Amino acid sequence: MRDPRVSGQVGFLFDHENDVPGGCSLEQSRFPTECIVAVEDIKAVTGLTFFTELSRDESQRLRATCTYDTWLSWVSGFRE
Repeated sequence: MRDPRVSGQVGFLFDHENDVPGGCSLEQSRFPTECIVAVEDIKAVTGLTFFTELSRDESQRLRATCTYDTWLSWVSGFRE
């Protein structure tokens, strides 16, 4: 089971209508992990601001966790 002390985030940017710059088409991607993008990429497309209630340090830490390795650690936790 995934260690509850380990936190992070992973952003996915899916493009369902082929109109999102930097978006990922699920039809063309073999794996959803190919659609992992930085939070800043999602913000640029949507205008949404993330982690506003967190300190700057915590926000930066979470932004740095947006990686395939973070996703893999979550998925592997479901197998245990």
